Amino acid sequence: MNQGQSQQGSIDVFLGSFQCETPVLPHTADLVEPRYQSFQIEKPMSEFFTGTAQDADKGEANSLNVEDEEVGEDAGKINFQAVSKFEITNMLIHEDLPEIKEIRYGKQRQAPTLDQARAALKDLKAILDPSQKTGAGHKDPGLDLFVRKKVQGMVSMLNFYTTLHSQTYGKWGASALQTTDLSNDINLYLQEIGKNVSAKKVVDFLSWEEVKQKHGITKAISKRTVRRYLNALGYRFHTAKKGQYADGHEREDVVYYRDHTFLPQWKALEARMENWSKENEKEYGPRPDGKTVIPWLNDKVIFYANDHTSRGWYHKDSLSKPYTKGEGASLMIGEFVSAKFGWLQSPDGKQNARVIMKPGKNRDGYMTVGDIINQANHAMDILMEWYPEYEHVLIYDNVLTHLKRPDSSLSAHQMPNNIPKEGHNWGVEVTKRDYAGNPVHLPDGTTAKEKIRMGNARFTDGTPQALYFPEGHPRAGMFKGMAYILEERRLIKESKLRAECKSFKCAPPAIDCCCRRVLYNQPDFTHIPTILENACNARGFRLIYLSKFHCELNFIEQCWGYAKRIYHLYPPSSKEEVLEKYALAPLASISLAQMRCFSNRSQKFMDAYIKGLNGQQAAWAARKYKGHRVLPDSLMDDLEKAKIT
Repeated sequence: MNQGQSQQGSIDVFLGSFQCETPVLPHTADLVEPRYQSFQIEKPMSEFFTGTAQDADKGEANSLNVEDEEVGEDAGKINFQAVSKFEITNMLIHEDLPEIKEIRYGKQRQAPTLDQARAALKDLKAILDPSQKTGAGHKDPGLDLFVRKKVQGMVSMLNFYTTLHSQTYGKWGASALQTTDLSNDINLYLQEIGKNVSAKKVVDFLSWEEVKQKHGITKAISKRTVRRYLNALGYRFHTAKKGQYADGHEREDVVYYRDHTFLPQWKALEARMENWSKENEKEYGPRPDGKTVIPWLNDKVIFYANDHTSRGWYHKDSLSKPYTKGEGASLMIGEFVSAKFGWLQSPDGKQNARVIMKPGKNRDGYMTVGDIINQANHAMDILMEWYPEYEHVLIYDNVLTHLKRPDSSLSAHQMPNNIPKEGHNWGVEVTKRDYAGNPVHLPDGTTAKEKIRMGNARFTDGTPQALYFPEGHPRAGMFKGMAYILEERRLIKESKLRAECKSFKCAPPAIDCCCRRVLYNQPDFTHIPTILENACNARGFRLIYLSKFHCELNFIEQCWGYAKRIYHLYPPSSKEEVLEKYALAPLASISLAQMRCFSNRSQKFMDAYIKGLNGQQAAWAARKYKGHRVLPDSLMDDLEKAKIT
């Protein structure tokens, strides 16, 4: 563009667009409809506001001559748009700037380059502070106060546009935890102290002199601040979450029983069991000959009168109420369940194998082996009467009450190594009972004891071996001792060993380190049926014991959890009849479809253990493959990708 040449149209040189807060012309405030019509003013800067709205409507061209030492007079022009809020464009067009084409209204305008912005800034500064024509110094630009204010605003904006300042907002109040070194040191300390994390311990850690010097800590850090630190590091203050497993789940003997006893027994019967999909549809496929197997899982649960949720919506002005201490009255319920029929009962529901008991010393007492046998017999009566076409298998937890053997069963634990002295004999000490089978108590309240003979052992060929000398022997009726028993079994070398290792804690894998260990591992001492097994076998029922600490394999545990969740929603009551009502109602609400989902989840754990997974891996697989009864072939690859070991 030549110096002084007029540029027609609306041109944005350095600012894009500028909206005035008030109308440029005071008497145009009544304009309502915006008029996007350019007009020019050919008047000095001091007469900048002498135009009228009629001039704008007519589109009369006016030019504004601006003096500049470098470019001379008539250096540029100002175009205006008559709108309700005037838009000033093209304040100055410098000869060094490239020609800019007119940009249509309504479209986004391109931001100026830094060179354009710096040139425009220089021109604006020349307008605000023009130099004297002769000599040093500056002269008054003669601008109206309004124009000066707007031009100064444009100068400020261009200064900010051409020189961006660094952002420092928020840095003065930033948390010290934002430094990586401090957060790493706190995390390492929390790992060292393990599960016992507390704000007090972190406060003490941050007060150590070496920590303060390393991280520039100059004053004490409060517990409240540390709590915020812990929250930022991902810690939450709440009751510890209860996991699936207890101590002993991965114990060597427990894992061995699970993998070599329980799971093979289950796997041998699984092919003849019925299964259902997650949609509760029966699965069909090839099935071996024989009756359909129905596994019945047994367990017990206890409901407490005061075991109800305490969380709810209360008015802020509500008063506190007294509450009962302790868990309150208890009610124990024992059940059998299967994925085929649900709870063990007759088709009409009039007969069931449920046992309801009020446990306690001054109440119904506690469940004994006799109670367990009675429940098992009642369950077998119902199954034989109503479901004889199936092969029923009873599955019990691996607990001492279920594993109790007859009092006279073989056991090498307390046996003496040699023949007792004259006048003394060895026998099994058991609880003395009356004719009704109840324990006999001494005057001081303790239970009376008596000694009975241990039952006969068996040689490898199955013939009985008496543990006491027979009639006619010089020591008739006396216990033979472990050494003599081993000699009769032709284990001469073993009979010369010491009686037992200290506290019978033999160093594994030793099996012939002492007489007690050798006798303990003899087949007839190892495979001794329990009282419960004898009762089931006598009636043609098979019994299997679950692995210890593996509640995930018994899906009745999930039924208990479902029922407890509903029970917690009921209002508390001290009446025992209400307790029983509240306890039985949730059990009845569990649908058969829900039970089958629980069963599939338990079988998923079994399949995981059969595939060689440990407890942690099995729990991960159960969460990942929801709805599956058998884990997919991609399991091991998925475990490796997830880095689950």
